[in-house]
Amino acid sequence: MRSRRIRHVYGEGVGGHKKDVGGTHTFYREELVRQFLQPDTGRNGGYALMKTIRVKVKPNARVSALDEPEGDGIWLARLKSPPVDGKANAELIALIARRFGCRKRAVTIKSGASARLKLIRIAGD
Repeated sequence: MRSRRIRHVYGEGVGGHKKDVGGTHTFYREELVRQFLQPDTGRNGGYALMKTIRVKVKPNARVSALDEPEGDGIWLARLKSPPVDGKANAELIALIARRFGCRKRAVTIKSGASARLKLIRIAGD
């Protein structure tokens, strides 16, 4: 399923037929996918989504949002959930999965589960 979604983003549908995909949302997602493509010999046609990003978490915010890094390469995640019983971590995983268009199970916290600065791994299916 992942390989179909990536091909669709690049304008190629199932079976290799070209499709007209446009709009700002598609363009933005295409740029995110290109940024995180790494060579892989797996089943996804030679590419997989694999990346480790650094995220600074600010819990108890009014609105949940994930802001892009400026110069230091650290993403800023503002979360509505409090940092109690893993609620903020669960919301962070869901927020990152929604932002990068992957499943929640593909997003893991590599380090910093109880800290504000976390290393998040985004793996392809």
